[in-house]
Amino acid sequence: MASLKSRLVIAGVNSRGEIFRPSDWAQRLSSVGAEYGADHRLHFSPLLHPDLSNGVVCLIVEPELEDIRPEVFKHIISFAESNDLVTNYNEVA
Repeated sequence: MASLKSRLVIAGVNSRGEIFRPSDWAQRLSSVGAEYGADHRLHFSPLLHPDLSNGVVCLIVEPELEDIRPEVFKHIISFAESNDLVTNYNEVA
């Protein structure tokens, strides 16, 4: 049986239901974990990427990010907390 881990989903709304601005916040925050590739282009990490859920911009944080890039993980959590963003954990196999 595979162990379950929790994927963090940070929604672009605060606890009062207000949409977080700017609208490209998830792309900007994803760049914290991005790296330049051999092609000299910026590549988002598969562990941290923007998404859209039910019309709401979200940031998906894979559970491995905390182990691989703890400083990036802490930055993301701090950002979500300081901006009162809604967070949910979804179990993944």
